[in-house]
Amino acid sequence: MNTLPHQSILIIDFGSQVTQLIARRVRETGVYCEIHPFQSAAKAFKKMQPKGVIFSGGPASVLDEGSPRAPQAVFDSGVPMLGICLGHQLLGLALDGKTRRLKFGHHGSNHPVKDIRTGKVWITAQNHNFHVDIETLSGAVELTHFSLNDGSLEGMVFRDRPVFSVQFHPEAGPGPHDGFSVFARFFELIHKFRRNH
Repeated sequence: MNTLPHQSILIIDFGSQVTQLIARRVRETGVYCEIHPFQSAAKAFKKMQPKGVIFSGGPASVLDEGSPRAPQAVFDSGVPMLGICLGHQLLGLALDGKTRRLKFGHHGSNHPVKDIRTGKVWITAQNHNFHVDIETLSGAVELTHFSLNDGSLEGMVFRDRPVFSVQFHPEAGPGPHDGFSVFARFFELIHKFRRNH
């Protein structure tokens, strides 16, 4: 993966037990990152001035704890962002989209997901009961991945800002390396953003 020397990534922790694993994947590339809970994310963002932000996964109950959306100051900053699992859903909600309960939740490390751009099928790790309803996003995003089990949205890229997200857990590596390209893509997005700004 491409590294980003002398730069920092803010990981916003929404209560996921695997947030440290996300940080490990980032640090393995030589990139400095800090983890901060969502309650203090806006303050941490202002202090760090990171080159990118990752929204972690977490339990759906976090939506009942006074933070039904991504921190607005962070979302509106314009820096590249990556959403993972609940972070993916929060980014959908930030666009006034809706989440829906799946008929059958996605749990385990053998869920096939298709990357529309390449046609490749990834084996992914998942642990969620809700998904973002792409029909509620009014064309603000482009579908990039979908579940081969039930057709639900598994990945999206924003059309008007450097943001993308995935519903699965790329840090878990059940493929074993299928999802690692998500992080490489995130770093490439940051490089591209820096060149253009």
